Amino acid sequence: RDPLVDVQVQLGPKSATATYVHLQRIALDSSVLREVGEPQIRFNPAYQKLVIHQVGLVREGRREDRLRDARIEMMRREQQLERQMIDGVRTALVVISDVRVGDIVDLAYTVEGENPIFEGRYSDLFQLASDAPVDRLHIRVESPADRPLQVRTLASDLLPEQYEEGGKRVIRVLRERLAAVPDEAATPPWFKVYPALQVTEYASWAEVDQWAQRLFATDNLAPAVADKA
Repeated sequence: RDPLVDVQVQLGPKSATATYVHLQRIALDSSVLREVGEPQIRFNPAYQKLVIHQVGLVREGRREDRLRDARIEMMRREQQLERQMIDGVRTALVVISDVRVGDIVDLAYTVEGENPIFEGRYSDLFQLASDAPVDRLHIRVESPADRPLQVRTLASDLLPEQYEEGGKRVIRVLRERLAAVPDEAATPPWFKVYPALQVTEYASWAEVDQWAQRLFATDNLAPAVADKA
């Protein structure tokens, strides 16, 4: 069970982005102790910086700081290698010792930076449920007034809050007592198992197309390469 899933994104001027994540998880039985006691954080060190703020464990109402004792290992797992694609994503494995059934693992971190291939334009997808029950879900995206965002929900009729605060535009979702959504094997890619919130700076698919066309431009290629392409 997840007592808390808190994701907050701050868009700065131009392309600066910081994503803060605060997660709390409980192992309800011994079968998921390793999953809960070894959380994983994915990021790309080529253009992102990871800051781990806290690693804690709550047992019988008492919180213990485990950040100093946690073993943090950097792993490189090329998950698309079978497609001959190497993306450079690293996984920070946070190993917390002596996690027992009923303990709350409390993890908070920030990932700063974004992929430069998107040329400073933001787009992301936030899950509004998962295969575990969630007690409290909070999503917040804050952007400058000159970076307007479009929102759309998938497999949900949820309408996120939108307002201005301190000269910034804010998109916010707060939900409580969310039931688990069972995942089904072999679902087609277009079927959305989990409800989600889509947030993007692109106002239309035409804008996406204009960005993508530049990735495949052949104007500056050597003639032999351009012919081959």
